[in-house]
Amino acid sequence: MIDETFLTLNIQELLLQLEISNETVIDINYLFALEKPKPTKSTPCDEWISTIAPFKHILNEKAKSYVVGYFNGDVKLYNSKHAELLSVSQLHADSQVTDSLYFQSDALNSKILVSCSELPFP
Repeated sequence: MIDETFLTLNIQELLLQLEISNETVIDINYLFALEKPKPTKSTPCDEWISTIAPFKHILNEKAKSYVVGYFNGDVKLYNSKHAELLSVSQLHADSQVTDSLYFQSDALNSKILVSCSELPFP
């Protein structure tokens, strides 16, 4: 914005339209076109998240579910509406979940979750 006028032209054309010389000091204000995203769902938890992995499949265009690994070794599975589908406590005892892979196997006709952790209990 320059002098309460939205900049829809280039600056030179707007200065000519507003009859402002190019030696005049002007204030240019930038306004965000979109607001910051607002959270739609909040799931309070006692532990820090260490990894998040979406469901992967060759035919999937968008992930419909995802898995979350925590620093205390817990693993939870959520659907697209962020509802908890499965919770496994202390899957990795006394160790954080460092990575996970959640995918569908056509050969086994099932969904598989693979997770790993670091020492002392990999």
